Amino acid sequence: MAASSPAVKRVIAVLSFFAEHPGQAFKLSQIIKSLGINPSTGHTILAELVEGGFLYRNADKSYVLGPAALRLSGSAEDDFSLSDVVRKEMRALADEIGVIAATLSFQGDKLIVRERAASLVHLGRLPPAGQNYPVVPWAIAFMGSRSSEEIESWLDQTPRTLREKERAGILEEIEFLREH
Repeated sequence: MAASSPAVKRVIAVLSFFAEHPGQAFKLSQIIKSLGINPSTGHTILAELVEGGFLYRNADKSYVLGPAALRLSGSAEDDFSLSDVVRKEMRALADEIGVIAATLSFQGDKLIVRERAASLVHLGRLPPAGQNYPVVPWAIAFMGSRSSEEIESWLDQTPRTLREKERAGILEEIEFLREH
């Protein structure tokens, strides 16, 4: 592995900072404080990123992402496939611990299998890409980060009416998920 470069790490930190705050403008003082960068170093990095078009300096001395960064992100978005990134990891996980690993998307009242990998012992049970599963109970794993109102709305829209006991059980499972 190549030796680590603190200078490169600081440049990456600045670009990542802007990527994590899309559409926002920041002054030098805000950036260096947030990233713990020396003011002189921060000024040099920002000046070079402006020169390269990766940042743009507004009249009020605040900085925003520049055209080079936007072109780069557009190119990356066009070429980027999350499936390509996770496929190798899913394969390794499936083989290492003997499971079926899958990526799922939550669409309306269905979960859709996007990618999957199975260990040798699970090859006959591998769900095909595109397989649909009903939202209840399969989508419970997607609900842990949702608000109580969103969860209640989701439960109200399930394809079949839930009995009170069943609904309470789902809410308990979601709470368990949140805690663990």
